[in-house]
Amino acid sequence: MVEPVAPSLVHLDRTYSETGLASRNALRLGIGAAVAYGPATLAANLGTATGSTDFGFFAGPRATLEQRDWSCELRGEIPYAWRGFRLQGVAGLGRLALLHHPDQVVLPFEGGSLAVDLPPVHAWTRHFAAEVLHGFGACDLVLRGTWRFYGLDVASPAGVTRRDVCDVQAGVAIRAVIF
Repeated sequence: MVEPVAPSLVHLDRTYSETGLASRNALRLGIGAAVAYGPATLAANLGTATGSTDFGFFAGPRATLEQRDWSCELRGEIPYAWRGFRLQGVAGLGRLALLHHPDQVVLPFEGGSLAVDLPPVHAWTRHFAAEVLHGFGACDLVLRGTWRFYGLDVASPAGVTRRDVCDVQAGVAIRAVIF
């Protein structure tokens, strides 16, 4: 089975707004593939979402923050249907990459300027999701809610601290059986 389109709205954890992200909401575009065996499904997904950041400076530089993710998940369908609607639970693991474009910004000061590198940040993720499915032909229309958990090291005036982060996603997908 393939998932050729899976758009969702991501509401990022407040950690992002505390570090200067302009909006905690982003559109995520994803694709995926899965293999089903009875009521269980093993799936793999890829996705990307972007937002802009000003790093908390009023007149400072701006950059685009891109989130690229991949995940593997196990889906289990509840053996009950109501008027063609089915429910499915999901648990998964993945990897998230946070990338800035450009990957270096220059902060102006009265006596000069300071160049700051913005290297990629990677985090292992885990997620749980609930799905409502409705079949039509050889396809399923899916409504999905996801909670993604991971940790980030965040710089603050007190030093670097480890923050637990939880993003929430709400989206739709079309899944087509090709075999």
